[in-house]
Amino acid sequence: MELGNSCFIDPETVTPYADQWTFLKDIIRVSTDDLDKIYRLLTNTKNTSIGDSGKLVVKLSNTIEINRGGISTALASFLKDELNFFNADFIIKKNSGKSTFGTKRYFRFIEEVKEYAVIPKGFIRKLLVYCIQNNIEYQLDDHRKLLPQANFSFNASLREYQLPAVEAASKKDIGIIVAPPGSGKTVVGLKIIADKQQPALIIVHRNQLADQWSERIEAFLGIPKQEIGRIGQGKTKIGKRVTIAMIQSLGKELQKLEAEKLVRSFGIIIVDECHHIAAETFKNAVSLFHSYYLYSLTATPFRKNSDDRLISVHLGEVISEMKSSDKGASAQPEIIIRNTTLNVEFNAKTDRFETLSNILIHDSERNRLILRDVTFQLNTGKRVVILTERKEHIETLNQYLKQSFETVTLSGDDSESNLKAKWQNLKAGNYQVLITTGQFFGEGSDLQNAQCLFLVYPFSFEGKLIQYIGRVQRSELTPVIYDYRDIK
Repeated sequence: MELGNSCFIDPETVTPYADQWTFLKDIIRVSTDDLDKIYRLLTNTKNTSIGDSGKLVVKLSNTIEINRGGISTALASFLKDELNFFNADFIIKKNSGKSTFGTKRYFRFIEEVKEYAVIPKGFIRKLLVYCIQNNIEYQLDDHRKLLPQANFSFNASLREYQLPAVEAASKKDIGIIVAPPGSGKTVVGLKIIADKQQPALIIVHRNQLADQWSERIEAFLGIPKQEIGRIGQGKTKIGKRVTIAMIQSLGKELQKLEAEKLVRSFGIIIVDECHHIAAETFKNAVSLFHSYYLYSLTATPFRKNSDDRLISVHLGEVISEMKSSDKGASAQPEIIIRNTTLNVEFNAKTDRFETLSNILIHDSERNRLILRDVTFQLNTGKRVVILTERKEHIETLNQYLKQSFETVTLSGDDSESNLKAKWQNLKAGNYQVLITTGQFFGEGSDLQNAQCLFLVYPFSFEGKLIQYIGRVQRSELTPVIYDYRDIK
């Protein structure tokens, strides 16, 4: 497997068989006659259009309901292949020796309720395309309903590269819009809301994003903050025109008795940074709403461990994608890779990563290398952002740098009021170096004046990297990015 080859694995333990040849010898061969019978069964024209009883009826509401009697053998196979799939996170944990407790081996998104098969709403386009391509007759019953019109006025002008996303949303009721950091996806989302003229729910996963949306709504839709609904931070208030909800708080609200009114209160839903939402949250929160329109915004359609299908199954396919090159003004970063001398024996199956992490963040020689590079860039007049994933590392680096430079630190130890005050200083440019974690420098960190980024702690998710680089491409100067590679 290390050379890119395949092997036979035990489906129960997900580990390779010790003797591959013995396993292969014990497999019962399938004759060509048996294969022909299977082929004829799957391609039988009597089963391609309808199932055992009646036409295929597709009912679209907050989910998709399909009459089981109309599902042919071929369609059933298609649905199982597309909606039941392996959880990559499970096998990664299993192979690295980590506990898999609470981690599902498979994702299964087909439910059988009485005479119906129920599947996620975002799968509607794939389902209908499959039916058309395979000459399957179907009847689409659209049970979605528009709510009474909500009046919006949009007080902004879109840039040329933002227009295709809005145009795509005018033609599609469900879908994902991909826009790189700094491309103004919040403004695009507000334009779509204004065009649809429906009561809107905006779902976010962090308070910082919720506050940013609130500021933009007031600026571009002219709605005072006191009229904007909020679900989260101890508040539950539904706005007449627009409501912002924290996904965690929304899940709790949906468990209450009055949830039935809540799920029918919005004609359009916008899910911001959708790649962060967990599979169970899709099922237990987003899929309960009876909105006519459902759009999602993200800087990257990737999910950690490549479970990207989770997004499209629930939220639809990508309907528009802005490229970084579309913005025109973004300068290509200068990337500097430093190989460190950190040398640690580490076995992923037997050693704890926390031990390796502690060694890494307290290694004096590694930290000296980082501090030399940071000091060099600060002395050229650049504003610097240092990203780690440990609070102890923030403190260690800050102890050195604050003696000579104006530093700001952001971590989970900061209160909400403290964070707001620090962000005001950062946006005003009252700093030389920001030391923080990806949690505080990812989505929603609307910082326009940083020119140099230091990635001083390892991570593997490509989506994070796209986010971080985008944050330093907003400056007029060519951004510089340092990456520290612990090759030993």
